[in-house]
Amino acid sequence: MNSTIIDTHVHLWRYNRKDFPWITPDIDALAQDFLFDDLLVAKESADVEQVVLVQARQLKEETQFLCSIAENNHDVLGVVGWVDVLGDLVEQELIAYKQTSSKTKLVAFRHLVQDELNENFMCQPKFIQAMKLLNKHQFSYEVLIKRHQFGQFHTLLQELSEHESPNYVLDHMGKPAINGISRDFELWRKDITKVACYPNVYCKISGLLTESSKNTVEKEDFRPCIDTIIEKFGVDRIMLGSDWPVCTIKGTYKESINVATYLKKELIQSDWNAIVKLTAQRVYGQH
Repeated sequence: MNSTIIDTHVHLWRYNRKDFPWITPDIDALAQDFLFDDLLVAKESADVEQVVLVQARQLKEETQFLCSIAENNHDVLGVVGWVDVLGDLVEQELIAYKQTSSKTKLVAFRHLVQDELNENFMCQPKFIQAMKLLNKHQFSYEVLIKRHQFGQFHTLLQELSEHESPNYVLDHMGKPAINGISRDFELWRKDITKVACYPNVYCKISGLLTESSKNTVEKEDFRPCIDTIIEKFGVDRIMLGSDWPVCTIKGTYKESINVATYLKKELIQSDWNAIVKLTAQRVYGQH
């Protein structure tokens, strides 16, 4: 069962300490440049056809940086940039971005909600209004949260009607506790069940290597979580992502993108194609 893969979650950066406060001493291997040429070398190890570039800095310059790369490279399917969702000029910025999106491949935005201390960050009136504007201007929103933040995401989903809400993509499956205690898994499963009920919520099987508590990671460690995602979302709302270069803390590019390869033997061809390619084309290929 062969099918080329679209990797929906990679980062690129020119490192400096000020712009990357989340790169702490315990992961200082990431405190260096990771550029497009480095990515091309890394993805040669896997059957990856195209990638989606995802923001790692909360700066307007980050969006410009990623879009400038995407413009000139067929290997890039789409870009997830950053916009100040709480800013007063968000609609003007979205209008400007939309005017050039066919060239820049900018299709979505993301904020590092996982680092926000405000437990109601996604429930603020300005945030909710920004989601309506993303929908109005045909952009998606990537949700980066930890397990304890599912409540605010679910509240956001309840606040907006189907016609007001953009498509959401849940990064890294909401960061389940791999190898954690069974109670943590059950709580995560309940949260996943709640958000998966909304047809405009998609999910990435990504970033799992770094969620494992073990130094040596085995594919079977991820199976309970991945099987849950398949059950709750169905194959048409799931995508694969490596989370390169962050994944290199625990493993290789190939190991990260291949965490779900056991599904090849369990799914029919069309279902596997949906997960590794077709859904990504639908979500990120509409510039």
